[in-house]
Amino acid sequence: MVKCYYTGVMIRLEESFLLDFARALNVLKGLRQRAATIQRIIDQLGPYDDVEVFSVKKNQIEPKRNRRLVSKATADTLAAAYPEGRLFISWPEWRARYKPEHILVNNETETDDPGLQSTMQIRTSYDQE
Repeated sequence: MVKCYYTGVMIRLEESFLLDFARALNVLKGLRQRAATIQRIIDQLGPYDDVEVFSVKKNQIEPKRNRRLVSKATADTLAAAYPEGRLFISWPEWRARYKPEHILVNNETETDDPGLQSTMQIRTSYDQE
């Protein structure tokens, strides 16, 4: 009979387990590599870029800050670095989750002027593809 290191319970030697140290070190090495890969993805795709977008409201090109986008094939390939969860979401999902703060949602706008639109109908730089 031997004693369990964590619980102190007496167990038979045939029913005991020990750490496969070499395998555990290999797993740890793999996790470090995956963490480094995910960190590179964050470093590359995390920042905002300044892009020029045509503003219909001002009738001119103006700079905007937008997130970096990738194609579905690229997202699927990069997502292999973390198969346990989703690293990427589609544009419509992101748009539904994080609406721009500078857009006011107002469904109650009613005017006689057909040129005026409610803010729900105004397209922003985030809507461009």
